[in-house]
Amino acid sequence: DLTDSVKAMLQTSSNQPHPLINFRGEHGETMLELAARRGNVEVVQMLIEYGAQVNIDRAVGNTPLIEGVVSGKSSVVDVLIKAGAKVNFADGNGSTPLIIASMRGMLSVVEMLLESGASVNATDDKGRTSIMCG
Repeated sequence: DLTDSVKAMLQTSSNQPHPLINFRGEHGETMLELAARRGNVEVVQMLIEYGAQVNIDRAVGNTPLIEGVVSGKSSVVDVLIKAGAKVNFADGNGSTPLIIASMRGMLSVVEMLLESGASVNATDDKGRTSIMCG
């Protein structure tokens, strides 16, 4: 299974983060972003424990937190926020995690993001705020 495979790979490295932990694949995504998108909270936790960057710079695309919101798994969002994910980082369209969660009607995630300091005044590229999307 995926969790066991990732764990085996990470445990083969020394005390330093595995050299591939923040590597971007062919589509520019890190392992943490992929695990968050798939909603795999166990792999997300493991990658963070082994040094994956939760706020890795994204010139194009999504952050791990946005991928967690897109997955629909509030447990993934919770783990990423507790690991220090910046709640106001936007995607390539200017949408913040709060705007995306509002658009999807994810009330528990909206509450989590607001409690963590997400801005209700942030706007996407179309000028919409989370209030307009909810």
